[in-house]
Order: sequence, then C-alpha cells, then structure tokens
Amino acid sequence: MSQRIAVAFGREDVFVELDDAVQVLQDGGAEAGRGARPFIARADESVSERVAAALTRPVTGLGIDQFLMPGDRLGIALEPGLPRPDEVLRGVLRAMEVREPGEIRVVVSEWTDSGSLERIRRALPATAELVVHRIADRDGLSYVGADEEAEPIRLCSALVDSDVVVPIGVLRSADPLTGGALSDAVCPGLGDAGLWKRLMRRTTRAVEKLQPSGSGELGSQAWAESQVEQVHWALGLQFLAAVEVIEGGEIGQVIAGTPGAVRDAGRSSRGRSEASGDSETAEVTIVCVEGGAEQQTLANLARAAWVGRCHAAPAGSIVLISDIASLSLSAETRLQADATPRDGEPNGDSAEGDGDSTNGRTGTNQADGSADEPVAQAAFARRLLADLVNRIDPERRYLLWSRCPADLVESFGFGVIESPAALAKLINQHPRCRVIRVAQATVSADTAGVRSAGTVEAD
Repeated sequence: MSQRIAVAFGREDVFVELDDAVQVLQDGGAEAGRGARPFIARADESVSERVAAALTRPVTGLGIDQFLMPGDRLGIALEPGLPRPDEVLRGVLRAMEVREPGEIRVVVSEWTDSGSLERIRRALPATAELVVHRIADRDGLSYVGADEEAEPIRLCSALVDSDVVVPIGVLRSADPLTGGALSDAVCPGLGDAGLWKRLMRRTTRAVEKLQPSGSGELGSQAWAESQVEQVHWALGLQFLAAVEVIEGGEIGQVIAGTPGAVRDAGRSSRGRSEASGDSETAEVTIVCVEGGAEQQTLANLARAAWVGRCHAAPAGSIVLISDIASLSLSAETRLQADATPRDGEPNGDSAEGDGDSTNGRTGTNQADGSADEPVAQAAFARRLLADLVNRIDPERRYLLWSRCPADLVESFGFGVIESPAALAKLINQHPRCRVIRVAQATVSADTAGVRSAGTVEAD
C-alpha cells in the first residue's frame, strides 16, 4: 500500500508516492485542514478589488482614504517579493482615486526583482513616479531622528516628503532576516545601511544562540520590533497593510489598519497555526517556497530554512523546495557582501563613526581603510543561509530541490534532491515527515478570525 502527498515546486504541485507506514504531519496552516478555514476569494473579485476594500475598510481605525486630502502627496511603498505587485498597486490607487491625490510616488527597494519592476511600471498612471530606493545613495536619504540608542534614523526621502504613506508588505508571523521583527515595506528595506547592519549583527547572534521551538521567536525580536516602531514613529506612519500569501504563492486575505493591528494579526496567526498543527518534530521536514519568480529568492529560501529548523528533529533532514535557479549573487552584490561586518569587526555605524547625521554618510571600515559599503538583502540572506547549513546547525542535514546545477548546490553545503522519486526514497527511510507549504510566509489562513472586506469563508 502507498499514499500520495503534494509538495509545491514554484507554482506547481508535485505528487510524491510514499509507503503507507510513513506518518505525514501537517504544518497547522490552511493546508493541514485542522480547524483553520481556507481562504476562498469570490470569483467576481480581483486582487485589486480586495486590496481597495481592505484599505478603505480596515480592521481598526479610519480607512486610508480618510487620511488623504485632495492634492496631498502620496507615497506608496511595496515590499520586495510581493505577489502580483501590479494588482496590489492598482488596488491602492483605486482606494485613493476619489480623494484626488497630488504627487504620487511608488517606492520600491533596490532588491525588487526585474519582473516585478516591469509589472509595477505597467500599472503606474502617467502622473505617478517610480522611485527605486538605494541604501547607498546619500542624496536619496533623509534624517528623521535618532532611536533609543542614539543611532540615526534615515529613511527614503521620497517617503519622508510625502503627506500620506501607504506601505504594503507580506503578512508573516516573524522574519528571521530582521531579527524576528514583523517586517514591512518601510523597515528595514527603505532605511539606510546603518539600520540594516544593526539588524544583521543582532540577527546572526540570535540565530547562533537559539535552539528554536516551533514559534521561531528569536532573542533579538523585542529589540528588532522596537526598531521598527521607532522608524514608524519617526516617519509619522499611522497605517499599513499586509497581504497573506497562500498556496501557490497567491494573495489571500488583505489585512489593513494601524501598524499595531497588523502586527497583532501576524502574531495571532502564529498562535492559531501552532495550536492547530502537530507539535511533534519529524525526521524529514519538507519546506516549500511557493509562487512565481518574485518569490523564488535567496531571502525566501533563508526564511524557509529557518522554518524548517524550527520544526525538524534535532538530527533530522530538512528539504527545501524552490524554483530558484541560482544561489549566486551579482558581482556588485558580492562586493557588498564582502564588506559585511562580522562579530568583532569594526562596522562604522556607531553614533560617532556614522558620519554627518544629516547627510547619510557612512563610516569607514577600520580593518582595511575602505568605505564601509552597505549590504544587500540577498547577500545577507545568502550568508545567513550558508552559516545555518554549514556552521550554526551542523547536526541537521539540509537538502535542496531546485533548478540550480547539482554541483553548485553541493558546493554551497546542501544535499541534492532532483526528482519526486529521490524525495520519496529519503522519506521512506524514516517513520515521520512533515510538509510545510508556503514556508516563506508561515501564517494560518484564518488570521485571528479577522477578515478584510470582500473575503468569504468556507462553510
């Protein structure tokens, strides 16, 4: 006798035949079918309509259209890896059109993939401007204050100069790339190099020290969330939105409201997911990065690896499944990665060494006298992933099923899976396996019982 399970390879489901004796554990999300009702969109409702409805009828407070006066400058921030960014943008513009905004700037991070940039450009109205924020561009940063540790807070000038800012990100219960904080489209992606470096140092130390539980909560999370809150306060941010990524990498429900309300929705979803899923670990944990090219990134691969580590047995195997085609970085990004300060190295972002507090200057790396270059998100994700696989978590075995050449996968430190048969062979050697879908955004489909306008629950 045999049983069949579905795993995701990009946007497609792949079926794997297993021995009937293997116990298959579920992740507690929508796919587990354990009390969490799956999101079902109305057939006559588009993503842009759901976004517009959520923005004008948020879970708490006033709709975003009530913050905007005719002629106000509108800043829209989109997080890298956002599914269907063109449809999301159309939804924001649709929610605002009755208020007749003045200048419109759509701001994205330099880490946004080229395909998403092209889709965003096609969705832009003729009167809007697309701004690509680069953390090394001093002229594109504005000083807005200092945090509790007297470190300068610098943000993208296009947002600072806006009267109303609408950030749209991915709803996550936690993000290991930002020290555990619930990241959004503004922080840290639209800040400066100093903010990123502080987050990276704390994150790396916390990952090294923690033996994670299913929650995946890092010791740096309270500090990281404080940084996010201080950035929001400095910007005067009163409203943000997040989209849930569901099976297939599609957009499910949209949560909008005050930053605190959206943050609570992410936390509540984690609690419901843990309560509804199996608590025991498995000898083989399969984590799938689902969706199109915009979601098949090193950042999401690192997030998925962390999720796998949180649920895998101490000496178990973690299989990452992603449609990613390369584990390398561009030459420019690699140079930035080489400049990343590690523990014990000068970092140039202290209050004394950070340069003029009003012009975004970076300090000098005293180790080699060169300019202390900022680090791209992909470079940090790649380093964190490599450290996790090869140094931080050597007891577990990490394997990758992807479109990357096998020799490059092995040289990175992964074992190689190349087919459903190879995956089945690995699983059948053990009594239990766990399948975690949409591992790059691990939230339950029923987010604390809160649903934005225009969503329908299954009976």
